Amino acid sequence: MTFVKYSKYSPQIIRKPVSNQHSLATIPMVGQPPTMLNAHAIQQACGGQWHGEVPLTLGRICSDSRSMQAGDMFLALRGPHFDGHAFAAHVADRAAALIGDHAGVAAWQGLDVPWLEVADTMQALADIARAQRDSLAHCCVIAITGSYGKTTVRAMLAHGFRRLGLRVAATEANNNNLIGVPQTLLAIPETSDIALVECGISEQGEMARLAAAVSPDLGVLTGVCLAHGEGLGTARDIAAEKIRLFEAIRSDERGIIGASVAPYIPSDSTVINAERDGVQWSLDGSLCRLQWQDETATVELPLPAEHWAQNMALVATVMQRWAAKVQRSLSLAEIATALSGWSAVSQRMQSIALPEGRLLLDDAYNANPASMQAALDTFMKLPRERLAILGDMAELGASSEAAHRALDVHGADHLVLIGTAMQALAAITPRAHWFKDTDSAARWLSTSPLTQAHTILVKGSRCMHVEQIVTLLT
Repeated sequence: MTFVKYSKYSPQIIRKPVSNQHSLATIPMVGQPPTMLNAHAIQQACGGQWHGEVPLTLGRICSDSRSMQAGDMFLALRGPHFDGHAFAAHVADRAAALIGDHAGVAAWQGLDVPWLEVADTMQALADIARAQRDSLAHCCVIAITGSYGKTTVRAMLAHGFRRLGLRVAATEANNNNLIGVPQTLLAIPETSDIALVECGISEQGEMARLAAAVSPDLGVLTGVCLAHGEGLGTARDIAAEKIRLFEAIRSDERGIIGASVAPYIPSDSTVINAERDGVQWSLDGSLCRLQWQDETATVELPLPAEHWAQNMALVATVMQRWAAKVQRSLSLAEIATALSGWSAVSQRMQSIALPEGRLLLDDAYNANPASMQAALDTFMKLPRERLAILGDMAELGASSEAAHRALDVHGADHLVLIGTAMQALAAITPRAHWFKDTDSAARWLSTSPLTQAHTILVKGSRCMHVEQIVTLLT
């Protein structure tokens, strides 16, 4: 049972929101650990062919010519509107080697630098990353996927494991896709005890590729909803694609699923359902009470957020599974103590103190139906007068109109809706102020007395750039 009432909270004060968005052309490779694979091992990993004198020493693998350092390898990626092969000449004077595909290396004949010719550079990146991951003999790799909650669960796990004195490597920023996951794997120091790797997908078939590279020791599926429905299909399709992560788990370990996943998978699936089989939770104001068998413990949350309490229970379950795997005794009280003091990730329900004791909830990073409603539910428990500023939830496909209309916004004293998809909610909410884009909404809000509300929530999908509203308000 869940008990909810408002209690005091301590907002984390920040000064300026930070965007971590990069295009394919500008994503830099993360710096790799001191011990890298040698040229022969890289060739073996991706089935390539060296041309020229094989380099004896290699630095990082880098896909952004602007961040190349002397001794790095330049890997030329292709995108729909971008071809990294064209930039090889600009980095040849400082690159230890180049990696390109069959078509791309045709223009490299005059370059005085060795290159590795492969069939597909994106796949080569994944293959090299998998070889590096296989070298992490003493590191427990935990892969995290889901329609929502990936970054929060990853941040909670990182906080908890570090408080236990472990050396933790983790996904940074939004590096969780076909480029970002290999980056993360290549950046894991060989001295790490734990590696937390987020796996984000938007198209069918992507999870198998990510899972093959990560080859996790433990796998977590936080939740399922209609996020990226355009590319992934129905909720059941999304669950089926995401749970493929578990097929790559090493040994006979079972994957761990969050509460919303079970309805979409076969009843005989060999998974650990955290809601049924794991640590249980209840919430009293901002105090999260955890229970496992005859053990109980509490964690104070930054906000009275039920979805965070649910995440805490999921994280505690994962930490228990890790402890069992490495044969370490770890009580629920020790887990709760380690998780205490966790604070929200930037732009994900991050509390920002405004003048006169007012509070801004910056949840501008992204949005889907589950995360939007969770944010609203938390927002509605906070002091009135309340202003919700909501942007479109993107990539929902045919379900978009119904998903927007289904949002429960009754607890908002004032409502600002932004984007064409939000028109569906505006049509059934006469008190709402609707704007076609964020710029229009920002101009109106810059002179509106509504911005003096006691509690303000800002949330929307990345394409809506509602972080501009956060900047305006701060």
